[in-house]
Amino acid sequence: EIANTISSMSIINEGKVHHDDATKEYNLLYVDAFNYNRYFFGVHPTRPWSSPQILEATVRNFVQAASKANFVVEVFIDAAIISTEAQEKWMKRRENEVKKRERDIPQGANVMLGDAFKNAGVKVHYSVAEDNDDTIYAYAHLHRASILSGDRDMFRYTTSTPVPVYKNFKIDKKSGAFQLIPHDFPTPKESVEKRDVLTILPRTSPILMDADRLGSSSYVCVRGSPSPLTRDLGNLHITVRPLRQAMYHRLKKSWCS
Repeated sequence: EIANTISSMSIINEGKVHHDDATKEYNLLYVDAFNYNRYFFGVHPTRPWSSPQILEATVRNFVQAASKANFVVEVFIDAAIISTEAQEKWMKRRENEVKKRERDIPQGANVMLGDAFKNAGVKVHYSVAEDNDDTIYAYAHLHRASILSGDRDMFRYTTSTPVPVYKNFKIDKKSGAFQLIPHDFPTPKESVEKRDVLTILPRTSPILMDADRLGSSSYVCVRGSPSPLTRDLGNLHITVRPLRQAMYHRLKKSWCS
């Protein structure tokens, strides 16, 4: 139902969307989806992620609540570790998982999250060309959308028309009412450098690994750890390396060996 509703809309200026056959206005909401992965995967301090059904149900509930509040949702998911800053953040998170022997979301969470939103009728952008923050802000700035992201780095961009950024949301359990929560401190951290808004929209992809990306000579594959128990069980990527190499040989590819 949501998919059919969204497909019958057309984007106009000032971040508004209209039904083709109605006068009801919707607001564009661009979601930094992986920022809320623990919410969507149903992770709690006493309960790790347990099943895809929880993810699908949580995402569907979020999209339905946002739609009732007159929001059209599009999600952006990081797929390219471009900047040194992003690389350092990513490596630190992976190292902490191994040190603590803890990981509460599954391997391939970015793909699963994107698929859940697609199943709910939402357009998914994998940021395959530029940093995800730069990408979502550039799209929101051009389309005059709002951004849902808990990352204060979203306030680093220099522009005379800043994008509204919300840190979180609430969904009332009884009424299903959807509410966006603004940031308490709408400024970047002192250590974060200012950036200009990208004037050319970066390429995004509806899938994580598209042919253009894999075929690019500049593509570099950096692997995380599929298990936080690397010190106990070894690196599973190394264990299955012969299988990967055999597959790449058949495909006549040399990347990610």
